[in-house]
Amino acid sequence: MLALTGTCVTAGVAVGRVHRLLPHGLEVSRYQLDEARIDDEVKRFDAALQRTGEQLDELIASLEDSAAAAGEFLDTHRLLLRDPDFTAATIKRIRSERCNAEWALTEQRDVIAGTLGQVEDAYLRARMEDVEHVVNMILQALAHDLQPFANHLPGQLAGMIVVTDMLSPAEVAVLHDRGAAGLVLERGSSYAHSAILARSLGIPAVIGVSRALQLLQENEELILDGHYGLVFVMHQEPMRRHYRAKQQERAHQRELFEQQQQLPAVTADGLAIRLLANADRPSDIEQAVALGAEGIGLVRTEHLFTQSKPLSEDEQVAAYRAIITAADGHPVTIRTLDAGGDKPIAGITTQPTANPALGLRAVRLCLHYPDLFRT
Repeated sequence: MLALTGTCVTAGVAVGRVHRLLPHGLEVSRYQLDEARIDDEVKRFDAALQRTGEQLDELIASLEDSAAAAGEFLDTHRLLLRDPDFTAATIKRIRSERCNAEWALTEQRDVIAGTLGQVEDAYLRARMEDVEHVVNMILQALAHDLQPFANHLPGQLAGMIVVTDMLSPAEVAVLHDRGAAGLVLERGSSYAHSAILARSLGIPAVIGVSRALQLLQENEELILDGHYGLVFVMHQEPMRRHYRAKQQERAHQRELFEQQQQLPAVTADGLAIRLLANADRPSDIEQAVALGAEGIGLVRTEHLFTQSKPLSEDEQVAAYRAIITAADGHPVTIRTLDAGGDKPIAGITTQPTANPALGLRAVRLCLHYPDLFRT
């Protein structure tokens, strides 16, 4: 028997066969530009940003069961495409250093990596994974090789444990919709959005499994113990029976939870607690109400402005109406647009300030632009 170790992402057990996903390698070319070619190179980069945004929009539209959980994380990727520290700085580098878009983009990625690497907070450091995922998508678009992730997968992954290098939140969502039983990743942080999404979707997952792609073969049977961060290969029948029993126990616990989730939220000494959910999309809200939420305490509105094509006023009204309808008579609190700082929105926010929590953002921005506020 071979046992591999990693870091627990999602507690749970998966017993299934390996499906290997090899990293999509891209060779980054580096060359200097003649002065006459700089404007065309900027246009090429802008076109790649546009194609990447459209790909994200199409991906979000294609998601099924995981759409509610994945949406907010994918909005982060959309926002990165409009972040001046990311895109405008890359264009500036193309012009000032007269280098091709791929070179400028990877150089700017390294600058951001250096900044985030010095941050003490592990959650903020893990945002570098989002940057890497978006950079890879843009590089593929520049190479005219931007294909939907689902194209590389079989139609169904039920009973399969996916083994790969690293995954984006979008890829985790697609794998969940295809029925993947578990995830084994060589790289990644337990604070990364992809890991958070895997936990939210309940996919047993282990990260930081060294040489997993080298050691695990296609269709080989695995046992994944997400609680202890262990992956077992070439195991014996007694171990298989043990983990099958653990799976049955967890299934029984879920059934008990489903039976109790509609009970009143009352403490042991009789104090009633009103439970409200944070949700931004109709599918999120329907799920929250189904799970017993008494209303929606916070609806963020930034996601309406992160799509490749800005929504009109009528489209915004339709979106809010869908949110109210999904709440099915329960109270809903909608927050005004919190644009600015770490949530730049093209055509609305101003240049970043020294402290992203201050400056012209959120309600101050809305009061500064009353027409936007009224819309």
